[in-house]
Amino acid sequence: REKDGEDPLASAVPFISTPEDEMEIAGIKGMVFKKGVTVITGGGYSGKSTLLDALSAGIYNHIAGDGREFVITDDSSVKISAEDGRCIRHANLSPFIKWIPGGDPKDFSTQHASGSTSQAANIMEAVNWGAKLLMIDEDKSATNFMIQDAVMKTLIDKEPITPFVERVQELAHKKEVSSILVIGGSSEYLQAADRIYMMQDYRIGQVTKEAKALREASVLLPAKATFRGPKPADFSNCDEIDANYLSSRPEGMSTEVLKVSDLGFLILGEEFVDIRMIHNIISPAQLNAIAFLLRKLICQLNPLERFQKFSLPKPAASENTSPSEIKQEEETLQPKWICRKAQVERLLAQIDEEGLESAYSPFFTECIRWMELPRKYEILAVLSRMRLKGSDSGDAQVVAQ
Repeated sequence: REKDGEDPLASAVPFISTPEDEMEIAGIKGMVFKKGVTVITGGGYSGKSTLLDALSAGIYNHIAGDGREFVITDDSSVKISAEDGRCIRHANLSPFIKWIPGGDPKDFSTQHASGSTSQAANIMEAVNWGAKLLMIDEDKSATNFMIQDAVMKTLIDKEPITPFVERVQELAHKKEVSSILVIGGSSEYLQAADRIYMMQDYRIGQVTKEAKALREASVLLPAKATFRGPKPADFSNCDEIDANYLSSRPEGMSTEVLKVSDLGFLILGEEFVDIRMIHNIISPAQLNAIAFLLRKLICQLNPLERFQKFSLPKPAASENTSPSEIKQEEETLQPKWICRKAQVERLLAQIDEEGLESAYSPFFTECIRWMELPRKYEILAVLSRMRLKGSDSGDAQVVAQ
């Protein structure tokens, strides 16, 4: 793209398919990336990440002249990266994390995730929301999550992380979730890949046989002979939250707060959601729509959330009940468990009938007027990053399913 905008680069090198993968669809010849595990490799500045960005953009339609109008990608695809500091709530990280000091990898929560745990959570969420293609660039990934070579496996006795390279084929076969990976710094993925492509001077070529042969010849400690692969993983993930803690009103205020910040934050009530690493949100109008849709969802799930604590039934006091215990019981809300995926799908079905305009409100002057309909994956990604202040005690009842 041009440096000063989104227009196609005037001097860009035209993309030419590899002969083995060329196919004609509706009169247009192009390259087909097949299901399974695909690795795109090459030297620095060869076009690897640019190609992955184009494939990622292919989940949306583009107008003629955009340069990407004939890039068509499965519309359930999700671009994955590490995301230091994101909030994680009751995620099953056990396929990738064997143990966590003071925590349970099958039911893991944190307000500030590390690179490896955040990337594991991003993958588990995407898979359980129905994504059929993961796109990963090693430049935006946690190294210890992506790989661990044979020498490091020998050196490190107690390693809690099962690297993604050891699960990528299991995802493809067990869950039918394909992966396209940009890898330029490690040969670990060459053995796990079904197809390997080389980018050189912005041209693509298939090098699967050559790359696998080089990998086998250069390995000093053959992984298959020395190490057993990990046990089959449970890729299920808890998607329940307590809707009582979804609110568009800051504590102590009767006025709703909804803002979209140019710095990469969505502000909803007391929530400041960092959306900078949700790569498939591509425009301010799309983020604006997500803000209004989440507000609409909260209003549907918690129509009287301002008055909940005043409308609770008072518990019966006994002789041994202290005033502080009575107050605590009075302020305890009955959990209102919801499945995020089911609720967002229901909301989008409603929007399909009523139109996106039904979510808009002119009351929020710090949101722009224009909206673009997002996918469920981006709405769910924002929802899963909400910290749900005050829900820690109630959420203890949630278990991975």
